[in-house]
Amino acid sequence: MSPIGAGNEQVSIVRLDAFSIDRIVDALAERLAERGIASSVMTAEEVATRYRVSVGWVYAHKRDLGAEPLGTGPKPRWRFSTAGVEAYFTAGALDREQPGAPASLDRPRRAVEGPVDLLPIRRRSV
Repeated sequence: MSPIGAGNEQVSIVRLDAFSIDRIVDALAERLAERGIASSVMTAEEVATRYRVSVGWVYAHKRDLGAEPLGTGPKPRWRFSTAGVEAYFTAGALDREQPGAPASLDRPRRAVEGPVDLLPIRRRSV
């Protein structure tokens, strides 16, 4: 820290690295959670990542998921109620056969043994 200032006033500059910032954020999140002040809304991207669905699927089901628009313009940002989203998914409302739901969640990938012949690439003559 290096003190700077004008007159009798002293101001300290603190420089933090990424690790220190992450620790501060984690500690703050812990304290907020202890007090029940954890984030109660999520973005569409956060919902999609957490529940392994596409962002398009999230927007298509925004009303079912408890979303509210932020603003009244033609393209408002949407925020999704954490409680509403959790209730939707814990109730088993997600039908894996719906368009947009990732099929890979229902069936495991097959293991391939040995070499696999790939399709040949044909070059176009110009």
